[in-house]
Amino acid sequence: MAAFSNNVNLNQPRETGYSPRQTQGAYNFQQAQAFSAADPRMNMKGLDRPGLSRAGGQQSYAAAAAANAYANGMQNAESIPIQDASYNANAALQQQASRDQMSQQYAAFQERLRQQQAMFDISNKQTALGLLSGLLG
Repeated sequence: MAAFSNNVNLNQPRETGYSPRQTQGAYNFQQAQAFSAADPRMNMKGLDRPGLSRAGGQQSYAAAAAANAYANGMQNAESIPIQDASYNANAALQQQASRDQMSQQYAAFQERLRQQQAMFDISNKQTALGLLSGLLG
């Protein structure tokens, strides 16, 4: 008869995920980064040349760069809630799969105990039958 393991793993991982407060904090930080990157004066500094005055063309380039940086930053900010929700859903799914695996381990353990009890009962009945036939035979 094959040996069965009677071990059931009781160490379940803690639930993980991002709280709404963490998600909002990350969103606010990314939004602030987008606002900071959208400052046209900051974008003008990269276009400055020593000895030359700032002109309308530089301002136009800086404004376009600022708008582009703002759009990219806000795109990143708007993706944070979706990414966090996706992570939380996957974490919940893994937690549920872990619970399902644990319940299957419990069920298998109970089935092994039931089978062992049945084998013990059969063995006792065979012993009693052997004794009875020895007394009567």
